[in-house]
Amino acid sequence: MRRFVGCFASVFLTAGLLCPHGAAACDRPGTPTDVTALVTQPNPPIISVSWTDTASETVFWDVEMTDETGQTAEALPAGAGRGDTGVGLRVSNSYTVPGGVTRCFRVKARTERGTQGCLSEKWSNRACATTVGSIRGGAGLCLDADAAAQTTNGGKVQVWDCNDTTQQHWNVDNKTLRSGAGKCLDVDAATQTANGAKVQVWDCNGSQQQKWTVQNGTIRSGAGKCLDVDAATQRQNGAKVQVWDCNGTLQQTWNQTP
Repeated sequence: MRRFVGCFASVFLTAGLLCPHGAAACDRPGTPTDVTALVTQPNPPIISVSWTDTASETVFWDVEMTDETGQTAEALPAGAGRGDTGVGLRVSNSYTVPGGVTRCFRVKARTERGTQGCLSEKWSNRACATTVGSIRGGAGLCLDADAAAQTTNGGKVQVWDCNDTTQQHWNVDNKTLRSGAGKCLDVDAATQTANGAKVQVWDCNGSQQQKWTVQNGTIRSGAGKCLDVDAATQRQNGAKVQVWDCNGTLQQTWNQTP
């Protein structure tokens, strides 16, 4: 009760701090906004989480980490951080997580370190990222960026015997598939709606040809095609990866593995 009264009293003593831009009325210290989660390192997997501060006073952070179902994945300490000040300030922290998992994050601000002080009335938006590791095709070979060209725009994407190398590490975040070398899985822009269009790696740019939905054993492109291995050679190292009309065949079946 003492802590509640102190926080309640400070509401009236610090009226100028109550409602910074974007905060709910009387929600001291305000709710963080624009939370994003991005896999920044494949091995060991690291997810960088960033958000925007809406408070006019120095605040600390309660960060919640869950799996995709909302179940707690790891209990993080309350009121963490060095103490940040500044409306509009982008704040970030990084978390090491297992491979082959989805981790989701949301944030509250707190006026004191630890479990004391006033706390945001509401959680921020939730942001998720998935650390995939390898992606195995229906024929048992893994999605692979050609080793010699994996850092080059237009580098070939193929399937190859699974070997846990950098060129077979893929992470899912914000509907992109990011390679171990930091490039994004990309469909040739000019032909992305055509069957047989080339799949390659390219600098990540947020375009439609780099948007992918991983669901129920398929990987669907932003243009609505499915990631597909050439049927005649799908069991051979170096087989072409392309996009094709979704048809539920073996060459369009993909499984994420740690």
